[in-house]
Amino acid sequence: RFLLQCGYLALEESGSVGASERLRAGVFVGVRHSRYLDEHLMPSELHCASLGSDYMQMINRKDSAATLMAYKLGLGGPAISVNTACSTSLLAVHLACNSLLSYECDAALAGGAAIPSFGPDGNLYVPGGFLSKDGRCRPFSDDAGGTIDGAGVGVVALKRYADAVRDGNLIHALILGSAVNNDGDDKVGYSAPSVGGQMRVISDALALAGVAAETIGYVETHGTGTRLGDPIEFRALSQAYRCHTDRSAYCALGSLKANIGHLGVAAGIAGLIKVALVVREAKIPKQINFARPNPDVALAGSPFFLPHETMDWP
Repeated sequence: RFLLQCGYLALEESGSVGASERLRAGVFVGVRHSRYLDEHLMPSELHCASLGSDYMQMINRKDSAATLMAYKLGLGGPAISVNTACSTSLLAVHLACNSLLSYECDAALAGGAAIPSFGPDGNLYVPGGFLSKDGRCRPFSDDAGGTIDGAGVGVVALKRYADAVRDGNLIHALILGSAVNNDGDDKVGYSAPSVGGQMRVISDALALAGVAAETIGYVETHGTGTRLGDPIEFRALSQAYRCHTDRSAYCALGSLKANIGHLGVAAGIAGLIKVALVVREAKIPKQINFARPNPDVALAGSPFFLPHETMDWP
């Protein structure tokens, strides 16, 4: 329901898809497994009797997210449900951009929804795990101890730039390029990231976008606040940027997880929306749980720095 609402609002705010354009509009979204179905709908005799348990499961499962949105909003372009864990919503954006560039569709909705619970909820701390011991996420901090579960929904409306200008649509930001890859087995474990894989995909994205690394003033990171993941991400970014520039301490790093936790399948789209606002408003917000920079990730001559306060961004 929340995903459908956000998709509708994205279409309305962008003004990009009228009734005559909906047959050429695509949907690329992903959702977290719905505990609402298990905890509230399936136990309800009223719902089961009126709708049937099979139908309720069908419209609440991950596979139905995109096609259900396309059905409810009358969108006739590609409708693809994406399920790749934390990368889901950004992969959805990547697929939507490629669909637009190949003229499979003329407009697209992309995003994700993750609502782990509908009431007070906590987590069981496991030493060495990725969840925080004290319920706070401190990306790139010397006292980082993991991430926390968050809840959120995000959807963006996308269109080819020339078409958006022609049609007088509201434009918040431009996506100049994107890239996708995988670590394969080049990592210490299945859930661990790798420097090599991240460095390659960052370099590919820069090349496809045609953007000089030294002109980028802000990077929104995955930044989960884990002792393993953050240093790997920092080193991958540094190595990718060092292939293009020797400048130091000119590009700020941030992570929305410090403010709202890890949204899982919706984490990427939340970060993308934050980046769009940073560009549009020319301000980098501070991370509310930011502490001291982690000396393990502060490489000598790094292009990056971590802003402590809200700052203007030229």
